[in-house]
Amino acid sequence: MLKYNGMVAKDLEMTENLILKTESETLKFRLATLLVASAALLWFQREVALLPAVTLVFVYLAYLLALRYYILPRFASPYTVIGMVIVDAVMLSTAMFITGGVVSPLFILFPVFIIYYSIYLGYVSSLAAATAFSLGYGILIIVQGAENLVGGLVAIQVPLFYFLAVFSGYLAQKRFREREEKEVLQQILRVENRARGLLEAAKSISRTLELSTVVEDIIENAPAALNLSHCLLFLADGASLTFKQGNISPQQLAISSLPETSFTPTPDSLIAKAMAAGTAVALSPTTEGKGALPPWAQGLSLRTFVAIPLKARGETVGAIFLFDFHISRAFTPEELRLAQGYGELAGNAISHAIIHERGQSRVQQLATEMESVIQRMDRGREQRRKGELQIGDLYIDGPKGQVSLEGKRLSLSPTEFEVLYLLSEHAGRPLNQETILRRVWGDEYHGQTNVVDVCIHRLRRKLADTGAQKRIITIRGEGYMMRRA
Repeated sequence: MLKYNGMVAKDLEMTENLILKTESETLKFRLATLLVASAALLWFQREVALLPAVTLVFVYLAYLLALRYYILPRFASPYTVIGMVIVDAVMLSTAMFITGGVVSPLFILFPVFIIYYSIYLGYVSSLAAATAFSLGYGILIIVQGAENLVGGLVAIQVPLFYFLAVFSGYLAQKRFREREEKEVLQQILRVENRARGLLEAAKSISRTLELSTVVEDIIENAPAALNLSHCLLFLADGASLTFKQGNISPQQLAISSLPETSFTPTPDSLIAKAMAAGTAVALSPTTEGKGALPPWAQGLSLRTFVAIPLKARGETVGAIFLFDFHISRAFTPEELRLAQGYGELAGNAISHAIIHERGQSRVQQLATEMESVIQRMDRGREQRRKGELQIGDLYIDGPKGQVSLEGKRLSLSPTEFEVLYLLSEHAGRPLNQETILRRVWGDEYHGQTNVVDVCIHRLRRKLADTGAQKRIITIRGEGYMMRRA
């Protein structure tokens, strides 16, 4: 992890992106600086050799293009910024030397560039620029033979450079903090939105895969497969078949309740053979006798009866029984194959629903954990938006979640801090329990209603808030209020 005076770069890639973005945003500034320097060189063209001046301008222009499109995209790092400082110090010192040495008007670019470099790495780059330009300025004095200026100009200019470096570094530090805070908030918001989307998707899938919903759909659509009236669906429970749902009432079946229709097929029955083979079978109650029917159907006056095994992954998960009291029909092999195809689709759907139902408790646990994470992110985002509050000798640092009383740090739970901050934020105005409960515990809280009273009691104890001059006072019929200082 790299740290630069208030800017925390979580990895090298973040640092490189920051440098590239800064250079891209300030390219116009460099070009404007080059234009000013060129104008100054032309202004002094009578006293200055034109060829060195023009050469310097084109060299710097080529350097800017190489920096923007080649150097930084490949070698962006804090060391690259220090190299940029040195190159600019050399270029500006050379331009000053050409246009009049230490008395050149281009001297104004020295402090401008010191401020400019603070936006890269804060104090690091601004102090590096101040040092490089001070050295360049000192070399100019030596080369020009103006040592008599050391006690005068240098004593003023060099401290000015460092003052500008510290001041601009301080401003840049605030900029880095704001940018980092903004990026963290945006990242939290993006993660929170994705989490909410995943949670809604999980709930939607959960509703779709509920066994009761799947069974209802099968019961609704199965009779249309063979154009019959009634349908009962049984699920396999070991060797027996247990009733799950149907579209006919117990009274129509002449039984007390549908669950009593559960049964175990005998090994030699047609139903057991059909389930073993995985093929739909149509029985004729009139020609094959009542014994060919399941026990629950033997006392009914049925005209048509079809059993459709439900298969999934080679295993029997249940059976669908279609029947009719009024219609007598014979089915072609193609119709039975179609019915069995539907049975296989229904069997797979039921198998998935059963697996889902078994894992439903785990899904619910994960959903609860995800909701808890979202709530924590919500609180974290709100925490970062909180400011600092001062009420007398009580100081509340919202962003850090810390509270100090008379300069001493208090140990508060997250909930106690939230309640204290809410009351302090609305100091002088009473808040009722419902408002505090909703703002701190959330709209979905359904626990004990006295949690607010308990939390206020703990806060008063930790604040040593007793006597006639309580900080947190109770206003009868209105709620709790924090006194103004």
